Amino acid sequence: MNQSTIDIILIEDDQNDYEITARVLKRRGLAGTIVWLQDGEKALEHLTALAGRMKGEVKRQPRLVILDIKLPKVLGFDVLQYIKQDEWLQHLPVVIFSSSNQERDIVRAGQLHANSYVVKPVDYDSYAHAIDVIVTYWIFTHKYL
Repeated sequence: MNQSTIDIILIEDDQNDYEITARVLKRRGLAGTIVWLQDGEKALEHLTALAGRMKGEVKRQPRLVILDIKLPKVLGFDVLQYIKQDEWLQHLPVVIFSSSNQERDIVRAGQLHANSYVVKPVDYDSYAHAIDVIVTYWIFTHKYL
């Protein structure tokens, strides 16, 4: 796998969470591949443009979307629903990475076809480990069918 062609979309409003994620990706050799979107509105704009490019069969497509559900402007659940209902985006794996461990949020993510739901740890080391596990599975281990 050519890692220079892997894109990860991180939809996250917290600067600290972005910086931890970027550090983990850099350690894994993926630092230059992250697209950081800080609110749901920007995420929808980016995803709409991406879907348009995918219609033109652009080879470079994201391999993973890491999505927080508590976003400004447009909620993460609305972004997830958009992704999973779009014919060009619906195959993208979406991992919900949220501080919420509320059962209703986990159930809703499942109903909207999130590929995984991971509760954000609060301490740095556990957070970094969780990102590493997500990336290890979805980028390096998981085989796309």
